[in-house]
Amino acid sequence: MSYNLRSLLLTGLFGFILPFITISSVLAVLEGAAWVPLLQSLSTAGVAGLTDILHIFGSGNVLHGIFLISGVGCMVSMLFEAYNLWLSLMPRHQARPIPPAREWGQ
Repeated sequence: MSYNLRSLLLTGLFGFILPFITISSVLAVLEGAAWVPLLQSLSTAGVAGLTDILHIFGSGNVLHGIFLISGVGCMVSMLFEAYNLWLSLMPRHQARPIPPAREWGQ
């Protein structure tokens, strides 16, 4: 049983870390692209759009938006893992052999 709990907690941890790192790295790459003169307008537009979305989710705070999206990813991944664990713990039905067909005259 501890294996199932450990699996559930690891799935939740990775479900939280992956969106957090992804959103943070996209913001970092867009901020870094602002140093290249040809990419400055693209970077400014990308950062503005992403921070607007994060402001909406975070009630005005970008970091709260990142944490909220990561928390939702954590919950969804844990729900999928719990469903998977539930399916794996269900008893398997034994397939019964099909009885031979009866003859008409019997």
